[in-house]
Amino acid sequence: ARVDVPVVKLSRDLQPGSALSAGQEYNEWLLYTMLNIRRFEDKIAPGEFLWENIWPKDPSGQPMASATGKYWVRMWVLNDWRCVMVDDRIPVDVFGGPILCNISRPVMLWPIILTKAIFKLMGAYKCLGSARPDCVPVLLWLTGWYPENLPLRDL
Repeated sequence: ARVDVPVVKLSRDLQPGSALSAGQEYNEWLLYTMLNIRRFEDKIAPGEFLWENIWPKDPSGQPMASATGKYWVRMWVLNDWRCVMVDDRIPVDVFGGPILCNISRPVMLWPIILTKAIFKLMGAYKCLGSARPDCVPVLLWLTGWYPENLPLRDL
């Protein structure tokens, strides 16, 4: 059975009116990380916001379809911007729906490409199947920002 997952409108997007979806409910933590990044989009320099870290790019600087099906995603790893290569194959569920974060109308690949790059890093760091989402440094990988952990006060 298919599970409804949250869909949220993005204001800084390649296509106005697009809705970002988690794909499957186990990706909701990634969706919320991307939405938190969007909350601070004014703090992110031009060329460094989510899809702007994906290559190849067209002459205007926007990501474009790759003729080879290979994409490079710039991510903050080991204290430097590094590129993670992923392909454009889209994993789908039994109903043909994408299982990764996606935008289906209009179809955009950037959330899927970013999600694949994140999962590739999670596999490289051996945390793909065992880590809690709050232990995976996705915010750091996507922005270069180190998260600040604040203690909760006793009520």
